[in-house]
Amino acid sequence: MSFKELLSFIIQVITSWQVIAAALVAMFYIGLVSFVAENRRRRGPKVTLPKPPKKAKREPAAASEEAEDDEAPPRRRKPAAAAE
Repeated sequence: MSFKELLSFIIQVITSWQVIAAALVAMFYIGLVSFVAENRRRRGPKVTLPKPPKKAKREPAAASEEAEDDEAPPRRRKPAAAAE
């Protein structure tokens, strides 16, 4: 079989309606599977967990003593009887 005969045979196979139909069906199937997989991934309810509070960076001991002097005293809660 010469190169020209082989080339014409390959072109006839590729352009036959059976090969074209099988390629279209395969592309449609792959697209459908991708679409379903993408929708299933998004479908569930989004559950967001609360973010943990950020930890303050620790300062050296000498700097933290100075910071304590500048801080306001903690607030006191009102007694339960007075709150009503």
